[in-house]
Amino acid sequence: MNYKEELENAILSENLYETNDILEKIVNEQKGKEYLEYLINLIADNPNIDFGIPGPVVHFIERYPEEEYVSYLIIALNDKPNSLLLWMLNRIVNEPNCTKKEEYIMIFDKISKRKDIDMSVRNNAKDYFDFQRGC
Repeated sequence: MNYKEELENAILSENLYETNDILEKIVNEQKGKEYLEYLINLIADNPNIDFGIPGPVVHFIERYPEEEYVSYLIIALNDKPNSLLLWMLNRIVNEPNCTKKEEYIMIFDKISKRKDIDMSVRNNAKDYFDFQRGC
């Protein structure tokens, strides 16, 4: 079954309980990988929605190995960076076994210097960059 419309309605109405219930249905049907790109794009397209911190959507995405979703995350950060996407990348960088730590840290630096995005997002990116660099 395709849950995208039902899931999007729950997320956009900020109903975290319903969102979680739908995501559990997806997991039970073993269809989760099919939703990773969709969910990351939904986060990118809706920066003002309360997804929870980390919330059911991020928990769902993070059930999967980093290599199954990080490319979608990086594309979304390049196209439509927002604070939640940055936070998700920082969680990856904080993992002890992160093999692309330097590459990901440089994404923070690049976003922090963009003039075409909201200053709060640039500041978040700079804060993550500085934190990861030990500044």
